[in-house]
Amino acid sequence: MDGSSNLVSLLAARSQAHLPAASFLHTIRSNLTLSLGISELTTLTPASKHATLCMDVDKTSSYLLGGDKKGNIAIYDIQKGDEHALTQYQAICTSNSSTQTNHKFSVSAVSWYPTDNAIFVTGSYDRTVKVWDTNDMTPVETFSVDTVNDVAMSGKRPRKSASSASSASSSLTTSLIAVALSTNVVKLCDMNTGAASHILRGHEGPVTAVTWSKRNAHALFSAGRDGKIIAYDIRRSTPAIHFFDHANRARHEKAHTGMVTSLNQSECGLYLVSSGTDRQIRLWDTNTGLNTMTNFAPIQAEEIHHVTATLTEGSCYPGLLYLPTGHDISVYDSLSGTHLTDLSGHFGRVTSVQFVKDSLQMISASHDSTIQVWEPTWGEEDSNAITDAIYRDTWSSDEDDVT
Repeated sequence: MDGSSNLVSLLAARSQAHLPAASFLHTIRSNLTLSLGISELTTLTPASKHATLCMDVDKTSSYLLGGDKKGNIAIYDIQKGDEHALTQYQAICTSNSSTQTNHKFSVSAVSWYPTDNAIFVTGSYDRTVKVWDTNDMTPVETFSVDTVNDVAMSGKRPRKSASSASSASSSLTTSLIAVALSTNVVKLCDMNTGAASHILRGHEGPVTAVTWSKRNAHALFSAGRDGKIIAYDIRRSTPAIHFFDHANRARHEKAHTGMVTSLNQSECGLYLVSSGTDRQIRLWDTNTGLNTMTNFAPIQAEEIHHVTATLTEGSCYPGLLYLPTGHDISVYDSLSGTHLTDLSGHFGRVTSVQFVKDSLQMISASHDSTIQVWEPTWGEEDSNAITDAIYRDTWSSDEDDVT
């Protein structure tokens, strides 16, 4: 089925009330997302010749932040113009590698402030975390910690309350940077006070990833080389409140039997998706803390390293996981576990992928020192899989059309 006939069939199903409005939107976006290929019209020129190790896209889907193996930082304008015209994304500002303010070693993690792209944070193997002013491209705060593997910033505010304590708590959580360290702990750095004294324990090896809960301002998740995934409540004197267990046994503390290589949270915050050197991918319910036992196809990569994976956002159904696996990017249906396809386009190990919600693009970085832009190619044969799945349920009700 070609792209035009596929679209006609969707429109026909919608007009006959066989496909609810929400499902129609999800199907269109998901078909596009599933059919990604290297863009023939859009390219991105890296700011340096060195491999980009980590990336992050801001909330507005306008700017891409990247850090490379030589300590350089670059910001790219990724706002899409005419979709039929040739577009070249270029760096609009970079850090000055000749100054003392730059990182001395590889940049291991970058993160935009969730609600304001005037601030971003970087972590490095030079044992520092830096808070940057985007406009001046200079660090306004530097935290001396240990070897940094990941950073995450909190943008979720607690529920409003009349009490002054709640107001203070809100200010606290939105100023915190969670830092995954090679010294087996997560450290919380406070941008308001400049302090970095709050330590979260529970891992028996280097911490590889951290992410703040999208549903609870005080909740944080971490993953480590010891195979553990831990949920913390930072308000408690003993913050580690749950150890995720792949077998759902109360006394077992291992999410994976090998190192956890990636940790992602769904857009709604209801699920975590993790991968590990045990070649397993697991889907976790953040409310219950249980493994959903989704049967993911095993990871096929010969080498498995710590990577930055990404999940689709913006009403895509089902959510797709893009996971770097060697030189390729493996695509999984995060709800069913089905391995949908592998995307090939790099000549070196892929280090990081980012999904751009507004344009439905994906951007990937690799040790081959390139950054590739992937765009939907409507009409690909594989893109019909999700449509077929939705058509299995042909009944509809008035409530289904309520969005």
